[in-house]
Amino acid sequence: MSAGYSVRGILSEAASLLGFGEKLALDTPSDADTARFLLLLGLIERELAYRLPLVERARVRSDADGRVPKDGLSYAPVRTLAVRAGGETIPFEEDDSSLRIAPFVSATVEYVPLPPTPRADGTIPFGPNECGQNVFVYGVCAAFCETEGTDEDAERWRRKFERELYFAPKRAKSVRKREWR
Repeated sequence: MSAGYSVRGILSEAASLLGFGEKLALDTPSDADTARFLLLLGLIERELAYRLPLVERARVRSDADGRVPKDGLSYAPVRTLAVRAGGETIPFEEDDSSLRIAPFVSATVEYVPLPPTPRADGTIPFGPNECGQNVFVYGVCAAFCETEGTDEDAERWRRKFERELYFAPKRAKSVRKREWR
């Protein structure tokens, strides 16, 4: 996954919009408020992993049983899209811990990754090609208000989040063509 927006920038903006101002100690990840904001950002990232899937590719080699352990991939997969060998898509089976293809095959696995847990000094894997930074800012604000029980504020921030998400680049929201028979 490519680097995207700064976690510090997203959390600072969200804290400012929620009235925290400089009270959020981003230099101290053990601070309760900072830990809470990081958790909320992680929840928004995971939601977007399903709604705006990024595609990761990994070179793999199956063992004698045709198994490819998922824990050998760079990121935990949300969904496997395709397995390719020699430029051709090959059939695969999948369970919770591995993919099964033909034995001793070198292949490329295309999958939707689950973003790693955000760190205050890190970046998130989503960038301008997927959506704007405000998607995350408003999402964190909505999630914060939901946990505080301020339903009207949560709904207002959720509407802003959904509106920003609606205007994300169309290529990020593409869906496979459906066939009707």
